[in-house]
Amino acid sequence: MVFVIYETNGRIIMNTSTNVDPETIIEPGQSYLVSDYLIPDDLYYISDGDVVERPSMEIRVSKQEIEADGFDFTTISGIPVGAKCWIIGGKEPFQVTDEILEFSTDTPGTYTIEFSLFPYRDHKVVIHAV
Repeated sequence: MVFVIYETNGRIIMNTSTNVDPETIIEPGQSYLVSDYLIPDDLYYISDGDVVERPSMEIRVSKQEIEADGFDFTTISGIPVGAKCWIIGGKEPFQVTDEILEFSTDTPGTYTIEFSLFPYRDHKVVIHAV
């Protein structure tokens, strides 16, 4: 058996052995439940004391290969509003304010774009600029 420690919003923080008293390690705004098995935080969260599967983002990509000319672009749609977006190797993440993102570049390469918004599972898109 394990203790599953989670935040108020249901995000699982850790699975720990029953050799540890969870009351001594939980912080304000956290709770725990007892489970017979480890619960992967990338696949599940806690809702009203129940283990629930994290939903997938329904993201669509118009094309995965673009010309690296600064004009050709791909449209990424179905992004949940409020999701954080990282262009791997880029600068700071930014928050998506619309369900659509258009991506273009004038530098050839492979670009990984990652989206994150709890309780959704993180989602990655790979774009090849040639």
